[in-house]
Amino acid sequence: MKKAYFSNRIYKNTIDNLHVDSITHTLFLINQAKHFCFQTQVKEKRSGKVLRSESMQKTVKQKYQMNDYYTNSAVQDANAMMSSQNELKKMYVANKKEQMSSVKKKMKSTKSRLTVLRKIKQSFAKGKPRFNKTSREQQKGNYFVVEFKKKTDIYYHGYQFEHEYLDKEITFLNAKLGRLSFKLDRFQKQLLSLENDTKSAVFGGKKLFKHQYTLDTYIQNHDKWKRDFHQKRYSRMTISGRKDAKDGNFVFHYNTESSALSFQTPDSVYVEIPKLVFPYGQEQVNKAI
Repeated sequence: MKKAYFSNRIYKNTIDNLHVDSITHTLFLINQAKHFCFQTQVKEKRSGKVLRSESMQKTVKQKYQMNDYYTNSAVQDANAMMSSQNELKKMYVANKKEQMSSVKKKMKSTKSRLTVLRKIKQSFAKGKPRFNKTSREQQKGNYFVVEFKKKTDIYYHGYQFEHEYLDKEITFLNAKLGRLSFKLDRFQKQLLSLENDTKSAVFGGKKLFKHQYTLDTYIQNHDKWKRDFHQKRYSRMTISGRKDAKDGNFVFHYNTESSALSFQTPDSVYVEIPKLVFPYGQEQVNKAI
């Protein structure tokens, strides 16, 4: 079972300002590369055309001027998102098919019930009321009854039963059938859209993106929304590990004796973060390194 260990929080005011600026730039650059890689794949799937002359790794590396390790991590992160979107798509398609199946079953039972009531209606028109033996509507003596689970409705003559119950029930079932037909048509269009369209993603979150138009705080102060949305889009990065790396990674290096984490940013600034410890799992981290 894989585990993730969290270190203690490192505050900006404990790090050199040059290093803070370089880390901020690195976060921005890595996420820009990831966004570009993901959106390029989305555009290629939608158009059915390759929009680059070289591999994605080379394209991203040349565009953002990063080394292979940062580039590969950005591309792998984007590929993982694309794979996740594909799995979500399969799940949504399966759910939509289940919804359609449920609607079809309801339509079938509604049509069957409607057929029974129409036959009863026709028998009344001929002057010879006839009822299905298994239906809830029956004639008992001079009375007409409709049996439900917890109650029984009694109609004292045929005219009352026909116009107060049969006509209303047939009208209701016709309307229900129309609603179900409309719902099935909508589900079919949604399924077609799911199967044929390639969905994109909103980096930073769709909810926060919509809040610029719906939340009073952001409507009155759009700059605040820009800052929060930027923070959400560019606040983290994932650098993938490699089995052939001495410390498991060619970017970050952790010194188990001094508890210092060091790495070189894409703009060639050497950053060292001292006293980075793991309150839970320090022994496991040291053993792995």
